[in-house]
Amino acid sequence: MEQLARAEKKAKLNEKQAVQKMQSAFMNSQTPLKDVLMHYNKAANKGFDSSLVASTLEQINTTLKARGNKPRVFDDYTTREFDISWRMQQLVDHVKAAMGNEVFFNHTLMGKASRQIGEIGYKDTELIQKSFNKLR
Repeated sequence: MEQLARAEKKAKLNEKQAVQKMQSAFMNSQTPLKDVLMHYNKAANKGFDSSLVASTLEQINTTLKARGNKPRVFDDYTTREFDISWRMQQLVDHVKAAMGNEVFFNHTLMGKASRQIGEIGYKDTELIQKSFNKLR
């Protein structure tokens, strides 16, 4: 039992550190979108975590809003590249798997994640269909 508690504590600490790195990526990095998604992929190596998904999508939305209407990206993702990047596809695949019946997705965090995906403007018909069926 103690081993399980230590593993859970370590996982929460890793998640907290990843979220802190995501929050500082916009100020400390030349490629903030790539870095936010990289930190997510490192933190989610054991699979789906609903709070990590919701906070990652929130950081992506904040980063996209902070870039402004006409962003000048040099090495970072443009809006078009962001939609088709493999890093974002991995995040979306985790969300799609969570929308199924096999994985528990907290309804509060599901609502936050859905709202963030809508504000980002991410277009994936399969994800939209699954979220519509899940929320119905």
